[in-house]
Amino acid sequence: MIPIPGDLSRQVQGESGFRFWNWSHTYGCSPELLFRPRNLHELRQVDKEKLQVKVEAGILLSELNLELDKHGMALANLGAVAEVTAAGVIGTGTHNTGIGHGILPTQVVALSLLLASGEILECSESLNAEVFQAARLHLGCLGIVLSVTFQCVPEFRLREVAFPSTLPQVGREFPREFWEFFSEFFLGF
Repeated sequence: MIPIPGDLSRQVQGESGFRFWNWSHTYGCSPELLFRPRNLHELRQVDKEKLQVKVEAGILLSELNLELDKHGMALANLGAVAEVTAAGVIGTGTHNTGIGHGILPTQVVALSLLLASGEILECSESLNAEVFQAARLHLGCLGIVLSVTFQCVPEFRLREVAFPSTLPQVGREFPREFWEFFSEFFLGF
């Protein structure tokens, strides 16, 4: 069970007159109330057989990546920014990298929402499926995300090679295979 901070359930039910909205780091509603899911940052469940993890909504991707590494798992793709929350990146449709990968919300296999009624709704392809597809890219419209279950992959390592260069130098010096593979991105070069 994901702990619900303070009187959040009552506030969501409208007793306080607040409405909630979402963006990458913060849930909020008005200058009078701001809900940040930073205290909801735990790894709740690890299924090594299915390569799935359930995390609380406020866990930063940087924290999640460290936890996944301990269990021999990783997210299928990584973006340039890791200091964003799990609920925020799925709610905004964060795309990360790689043409062969879907946006980060496509890696979500389940989630739980705190609805305006105060009810907690569990969603997946088999449970409340009609809400699940919309909730994976919720834009803050369906309730407050309390937890997210990600489909992971076996751990892998990336090696970054960085060096200063000009675009003409890159065009001359990179291997032909690189340009053939990425030609659709670099039309005209």
